[in-house]
Amino acid sequence: MPAKARAKLRWIIGFMETRKDWGNTPYFSPLVGYAGIGEIKFKAQNKQYRPLGCYGPGIYEFTLLIGSEEKGDKFKPLSAPETAVKRRKLILQDARYTDDYY
Repeated sequence: MPAKARAKLRWIIGFMETRKDWGNTPYFSPLVGYAGIGEIKFKAQNKQYRPLGCYGPGIYEFTLLIGSEEKGDKFKPLSAPETAVKRRKLILQDARYTDDYY
């Protein structure tokens, strides 16, 4: 991810940390068809970024599971939602697979 996109993602995460309900922001929505997975949505340098994540493993934590982009209503990589589901199961079973980012 280019530096400008990373900076925008950091800003969005900081903004969302101040909100109790992420659903009331333009930057987040649950991923339809993938229970427990949400997408952070933003545009930078003419690309639609869609990092996928989930709540947990701890209280008041959101874990980024995979970085992805969206082009033509398709994820890049195409397997991003399935990968996110697998990683969610893994971190909910064993938090050792997580690390603090922020």
